Amino acid sequence: MLTVFPPSVLWVLRVLQSEYRRLKWKHEEAASVPMLTEAGEGGPGSPTEGGPQDEELLAEARVLRQHKTRLETRMQILEDHNKQLESQLRRLRELLLQALVYV
Repeated sequence: MLTVFPPSVLWVLRVLQSEYRRLKWKHEEAASVPMLTEAGEGGPGSPTEGGPQDEELLAEARVLRQHKTRLETRMQILEDHNKQLESQLRRLRELLLQALVYV
């Protein structure tokens, strides 16, 4: 038996699936960013002499850590939004199935 959906329902499903794919791609992109490891005192990569180059490296590391934090926050927001969209899609499918039962 072939089920025919109203165009408005098909449009909503396509929009939600498109948004889901976009968010999944962004999530995967954010997750693929290499993680920085912070070197401890005296560990590899820690400055042994004070100098302009060391200060530049420390400043760059600080900026990269801030960027990493922003990306992690954004990733969490995208994950939450993705869960909301999945929930909406589930509800729409349930409503669609209920509507088909009563038709």
